[in-house]
Amino acid sequence: MKKIYLIMCATSLSLVAQAQTVLVDEDFESYASNQSVAQQSTLWETWSGSLGGSDDAIVSSDAALSGSNSLLIYHDNDMILPIGNYNSGHFIIEFNAYMIEEAYFNVMHTCKSSWAFDLYMTSSDEIVYLDEPNASANNVLIDSYTNNEWVNFRFDINIDLDSVTTYINNVKRHQSVFSNAVTGSTGSGLTCMNFYGLAGFNGVDHSNYHIDDILITQLNTSDVEELKVADVSIYPNPSNGKFEVQCSEMIQRISIVNYLGQEVAQFETESNLDISQLANGIYQVIVETESGVVRKELVVNH
Repeated sequence: MKKIYLIMCATSLSLVAQAQTVLVDEDFESYASNQSVAQQSTLWETWSGSLGGSDDAIVSSDAALSGSNSLLIYHDNDMILPIGNYNSGHFIIEFNAYMIEEAYFNVMHTCKSSWAFDLYMTSSDEIVYLDEPNASANNVLIDSYTNNEWVNFRFDINIDLDSVTTYINNVKRHQSVFSNAVTGSTGSGLTCMNFYGLAGFNGVDHSNYHIDDILITQLNTSDVEELKVADVSIYPNPSNGKFEVQCSEMIQRISIVNYLGQEVAQFETESNLDISQLANGIYQVIVETESGVVRKELVVNH
């Protein structure tokens, strides 16, 4: 007997809309490829402060998640991405990394002196999180990676709640105390990111990876508004890729988005939807109606 799984909202769905301020929006498309990024941009700095030297990373057209360019972090590169000087607030840091060999980056309490947390992509294809001193004693293995594939990283940092949550490819992998510091003392600030061609530590012999589509936002919780939107149901869920959407309002458009945030399908009808050609995984089904947008998760398992 075939089972039908139905997800229904008993009442109209209440969403909290948070206004957000974009602090960094970087896709590297405005730069010339095969040239150092800090020489072309007021957004980027190097650790040494010099421009065009060995620590200044090259804009590359060899790999890109969107557009034509990305930033290649390799060997001696030591790049600083300033965020600001924040001691309170709620922030989302998101970017994508194309793993060629290994990688290392960090988020800093105080730029160039106090590390909030580090992430290492090691030679064993492991993603290791470190947020306390004494290095390997506090390593946390949170995921693995595959060379020559894009990986999406998202960090939800709430300084007021003293928390940082790490998502990899839209899956929650780790949660920790933000005020922990790799350098041994606690901190609370958020100032910058560091993408470094680290050598010889924590299983990283040398970094060799691209980064693209960096988005850093501050959520403004003072501008909270409750919205009423349509009831939406998806069935079956999980699905073999064929499913239907039911909605209490007229549907204007349905979009299917993968874990990288890429739109992979679009429909203007709610019945006989078919994405069975896509790989197994979790997809966002974005339903647009007159009253707003509803997002649902759909599990595809052939």
